[in-house]
Amino acid sequence: MIELGEVTTPMVYFARGFLKVDGGVCITASHNPPEWNGAKLCQGGGAIHEEEIYEVQNNVRLKRFNTGSAVLTTFDIVPDYLKNIRARTNFPMITKSLPHRSVGVDSGDGLARRLVHPLLRERGLTG
Repeated sequence: MIELGEVTTPMVYFARGFLKVDGGVCITASHNPPEWNGAKLCQGGGAIHEEEIYEVQNNVRLKRFNTGSAVLTTFDIVPDYLKNIRARTNFPMITKSLPHRSVGVDSGDGLARRLVHPLLRERGLTG
């Protein structure tokens, strides 16, 4: 089991492939009232949906769990995630096409706000 700490949902999806793990859980909805907080479960190619969610819900209700043990480790996925963004984003083209080097960013009050602005500044942009 690998704890990523405070990360965005896309970082959980990225970490699954990067760390070559089978599944992931993201506790989310901090911007909503506490009763709306939840968990995004993912396996295979992405998040589970509809029938799979109902199956998990039913298994929890019926207390059908596998037992076992795991070692908990931690991993800081942020540097690798940002490296991936830098590699996939054509920042030279973006800065060249923006005469004022200013980018509108709507990260809400989410965790992405802590990452987007430093990334833009590092590339000579403001957000």
